[in-house]
Amino acid sequence: MKLYQGSHFSISELQLPYNTPLSLEEVAQYDEVEKTLTGTAATAEGRAGGHSTIYHGHGVGSLDDAVHKEKILKFFHMLNRGVFNLLKDETSPLVLAGVEFLIPIYKKANTYSHLIEKGLDTNPEYLSLNELHKRSWQIIEPVFTEKQKKAVSLYERFSGNGRASSNLEDVVKAAFSRRIESLFLNHKEQRWGTFNPENEEIKVYSNNQPDSEDLLDFAAVHTLLNNGIVYVVEKEEMPCDKAVAAVFRY
Repeated sequence: MKLYQGSHFSISELQLPYNTPLSLEEVAQYDEVEKTLTGTAATAEGRAGGHSTIYHGHGVGSLDDAVHKEKILKFFHMLNRGVFNLLKDETSPLVLAGVEFLIPIYKKANTYSHLIEKGLDTNPEYLSLNELHKRSWQIIEPVFTEKQKKAVSLYERFSGNGRASSNLEDVVKAAFSRRIESLFLNHKEQRWGTFNPENEEIKVYSNNQPDSEDLLDFAAVHTLLNNGIVYVVEKEEMPCDKAVAAVFRY
């Protein structure tokens, strides 16, 4: 099992918490340890009582269908805990990719609020990363498009009353102050400069300097860290003719 994060333009793997099982085989190993310990205790008890006890179990491959599904569900509950702990503060949509019969089993275990109903019915091991990205984005894009339209409407509604801005300095300060609800970035643009968190002083440079950073990236990172939504879009999809635009929480 693997978990990826992506956008319209990229995809990369996320690392789940260290104690999250990534395969049914790992769960089976845990079960075998439990069985061994239980069997040892039972055997010892049997000997104390003057009779012998035999403890045995079945490998995953020999389980009947109902028991096999229960094993898979147990695995997915453990997997879901890792996914939820990683994503619990997120609002990003989650898409499942797997063979058809596995998707409804995972949905039974899922507790993440933003799971997309439609999954990618295929074995992801047979897809290249680029193909997985392409096919997953086809599912997610309509969801993002609808959210993006609402965010654009809010920008247009609030741009005159201080709840939205395309001013770079205002946006950077708002991102640092955890105020951004939605951020729009032209993915072909960069704005170099520095930000001093002690006095919130911003310097903007015409090009990259040794002490500078991309202030658009700075705004995006702080927006995401504080559960805002970032839309990295083409120029024509921006709600204004600037490189950045934001809707504020307050």
